[in-house]
Amino acid sequence: MTIPSSLPSNVRKPGAFHEFEFSARGSAQPLERRFVIIAEKTAAGTAAADTPVQLFGESDGDAKCGVGSLAALMNRKAILQARLSGFGEPEIWVVPLAEPGAGTAATYTLTLSGSATQAKDLILKLAGRLIVVGVNNGDAAATIATAIKDKCDELGPSLPFTAGAAGDVVTLTFRTKGVNGNDVARKTLQLPTGVGLVHAVGVAGAGATSITTALGALYDKRYHGLALANHVTSDAAAILADLLLAWGFGQKNYRFLELGERGSLGTAQTLQASFNDYRVGITACENTGSLPGEIATAVGVSWWAREAPNANLDGELLALDPPDPQDAFTDAEIESALASGVTPLVPAGTYCKLVRKVTSQITVAAAPFEPLREPALPRTVAYMAEQEDIGFTQGFHQETMWADPSGGDDIFARVRDMVIDKHRAAERSRYLRNVDDHLPEIKAEEHPSVAGRILIQDPMTVAGPLHQGAFLHIGYLG
Repeated sequence: MTIPSSLPSNVRKPGAFHEFEFSARGSAQPLERRFVIIAEKTAAGTAAADTPVQLFGESDGDAKCGVGSLAALMNRKAILQARLSGFGEPEIWVVPLAEPGAGTAATYTLTLSGSATQAKDLILKLAGRLIVVGVNNGDAAATIATAIKDKCDELGPSLPFTAGAAGDVVTLTFRTKGVNGNDVARKTLQLPTGVGLVHAVGVAGAGATSITTALGALYDKRYHGLALANHVTSDAAAILADLLLAWGFGQKNYRFLELGERGSLGTAQTLQASFNDYRVGITACENTGSLPGEIATAVGVSWWAREAPNANLDGELLALDPPDPQDAFTDAEIESALASGVTPLVPAGTYCKLVRKVTSQITVAAAPFEPLREPALPRTVAYMAEQEDIGFTQGFHQETMWADPSGGDDIFARVRDMVIDKHRAAERSRYLRNVDDHLPEIKAEEHPSVAGRILIQDPMTVAGPLHQGAFLHIGYLG
């Protein structure tokens, strides 16, 4: 037989090359897990735009990305989520984007009125952050406005905006220019008697920075999980083109992207339709106060904090602002989201809960295909490709195409044994199952026409997450 391979015959560089085929049937070394944030920085951030740099804690992210920038806030969310998940954290990197030079920063106004007739806290929730301001009996609107501004100054590094007060009006200005500033949720939770407060949009954010250069910078090493602040369909072409290159023979950079959406489920489903790709995850949480980039970060870190490529994230708590009960997805909406390749989040006390993580791919060649909804499948197969890449590179350096006719040393048998050893190690870790069933299918043979190339057929069954139990209860009256 001849094992199928689409590696072009004019590729002559030595090494192992991988391609992937997913089917409806069907000693592991620890691997680095690098999680990358792609989001705007402020001019104060010391990191160079469109250049990967590792982050080491909250203050380091603030310094490199600029206090309160989307990139800095997503870094803070990554650290918080890693602590909540309890599995440690992957390496956290950032490719900061320069804010659009010709863009406009979004602004919001809080207009106060009246005077307080009681001493009571004024409580706001802005971008999912609680703003608690002490108000004294008799405080005028202008006094309260100044107090709100002072509280925002105090909370500065955790807020995506700055605040200014003029008379009885507080103006919030997003820290970076662009459309991503239009995602700030505002609500009033408590007002002292006698005080009025009206929320309004001042100026809509305008402008967007291309992510193409940032994606193109991520080829100096392997990066695994990416979270984007952007959540627009116009980025799909650049992302899909980059994934095609990254997963290609020349790069072997098996990366997965996460995008978040706090708008309607329909908006998230429109975003999913632009991708339909197993390497892209779309997570929806309607009317959460958290920013879309924070949603993408929390989901991505909860996944990549785990070494197991087939990790089960059902019911995972996420460090995100929960929507109000009336905005929570219904059971019908949850099923609609999952069916359409969107990961739904629901409230869980002071957090959000991930119902079930799915990829955005729901069809192959326009036909429904269930297996690739499950992110454990492509991530585990990519994990095995990395394991076998290590085994081939380290174990067969400067080898010759030798097969002993007397049954002695045989390069083809040794390559096959290396693959089987990797499968058995993964089976012991419960990443793969039914390894023995696939032994007859694991083959290594010489390419019929390309000199120096061995073809390896590498079938495997991923030990997928357990999602459901369907019980039939039979009761008898004795």
